[in-house]
Amino acid sequence: MSDPNDPQETTNQGDPNALADGGKKALDTERNARKVADRRVSELENQVTSLQSAHETALNTATTAATEAVTRAESAEGNTLRYKVALETGVPAKHIGRLQGDTEEALREDAAAFVADIVPGPTTPKPDPSQGAKGEPAKSSTADQFASAIEGALNNQA
Repeated sequence: MSDPNDPQETTNQGDPNALADGGKKALDTERNARKVADRRVSELENQVTSLQSAHETALNTATTAATEAVTRAESAEGNTLRYKVALETGVPAKHIGRLQGDTEEALREDAAAFVADIVPGPTTPKPDPSQGAKGEPAKSSTADQFASAIEGALNNQA
């Protein structure tokens, strides 16, 4: 039996030249298998790295697209609400874009203030009671006066 504590035995244990032909062949086979395994591990690591990179790219693209879609949807909702409030409160179409507010209530308040600012008061003057008819019989119109004159002229000829 061999003694593991024997210095002669330990020095020969790792020396491939000390092996017989079968041992050398087994060692070469093992080394070749190790090279193939190392190459395969390297290939798989490259594939994993490539897949991770592709995944990150796809994730970034999807995140960007989702963010843009949310932004566009929020903008569309805001515009729809702005148009709804403007229609209901009488804001002219050319002034819809100036309405400010994040909620329907805020938009309604702004629209009410805007409409109050742009809608003028009565544009006709107030009636003046010191002018105009005061219970006297109304004068006949020019057409009535003309008809009376013709009628009188015809009656005088007859």
